[in-house]
Amino acid sequence: MVAGHPGPPAMTRHELAGWLEATAHDLGLAAAASLPAYRTTAGEQAAWQAAWGAADNAGRLPWLERTLAARLDPFAGRPWARTVLVFAFPHLWDRPANLPDLPAPAAGAPAGRISRYACGPDYHLAARPLLAELHRRLETRLARPLRHEGGADAWPVPERFLAVRAGLGQTGRNRMLQLAGGRGCRFFLGALFVDAELPAGAWPTPADSATAGAAPPPCAGCRRCLDACPTGALHDDVPLRLAACRSYLSMEYRGVLDACQQGWLGDALFGCDACTAICPPALATPGQAVDLQWLLSVPAGDLRRRLHGTALAHAGPTLLKRNAAAILAGHPGADARRLLVHAAAATGSAVVRDTIAIALAHRRPEA
Repeated sequence: MVAGHPGPPAMTRHELAGWLEATAHDLGLAAAASLPAYRTTAGEQAAWQAAWGAADNAGRLPWLERTLAARLDPFAGRPWARTVLVFAFPHLWDRPANLPDLPAPAAGAPAGRISRYACGPDYHLAARPLLAELHRRLETRLARPLRHEGGADAWPVPERFLAVRAGLGQTGRNRMLQLAGGRGCRFFLGALFVDAELPAGAWPTPADSATAGAAPPPCAGCRRCLDACPTGALHDDVPLRLAACRSYLSMEYRGVLDACQQGWLGDALFGCDACTAICPPALATPGQAVDLQWLLSVPAGDLRRRLHGTALAHAGPTLLKRNAAAILAGHPGADARRLLVHAAAATGSAVVRDTIAIALAHRRPEA
């Protein structure tokens, strides 16, 4: 943690507000904010982490626990940093689904669905040019080189916590950042640490106060996401229950899916839109549907090539084929059974094969 306020800011608050607004408009950002190091505290993060573990989430995301110290105080490992710029960008949530390399199912055929945000280029990659341009523009504005480090989601930095502290919004009932002004949660977050001393400020400016975190509680009177969650993973006033979350099961859980987990998965091939699509302003267009028969029969190498550069590469062929088998298990009829039997014989993955074995053992007798 950087102690104290080491000298005058490189921009006044008024100058920063104008620069944030102009830069956000030019880069297509939904919101942007500046947060000085002295405005962060590890205590809030530690309290969240304790509640997270108490909700039976401990050990389910090993990478999160390995990087806990860095997440609790992101400035501690960057003693040179004086400010972090946090920004929100929509990426694919505001565009039609578009993954042409993944065939759509025929009418009435079994299908798995990809979450809307993942139907195109990977958002981690989309954030890179935004970070680079944000850094370039800040160097130009300050007329000096800046030491910097930036990222979006794929590094041990609590972007949502920083965004809340910076005044961009608050955490909603679906545990995602709700942008101030009732603009919903369908945005990604990026952060850029710099060695420049900047004042605190956000664009758009919070309507009620310039103080970070002073916005009224989000989701007042709204329970849409809680009611829409198909597995009960969301509850009031407790962290998300990972074990029952379709997004976790389809993307992060790497093991064999038991019968209960297969039922929870529904048609979620990768991710779940239940708690985000319903969030006001609601999103009517669903994610992309994929042909399960094709997915179970396509060679892993071919599938890996098709996934390159998309968020689905995080799951890879094994998890997608495992998920396809679990989804297919819920479809009645001899054709579905034959496809599962064939896939079990053809796969080289024990995870896929054992998931299919459980699916076949728990299928209802064919009519």
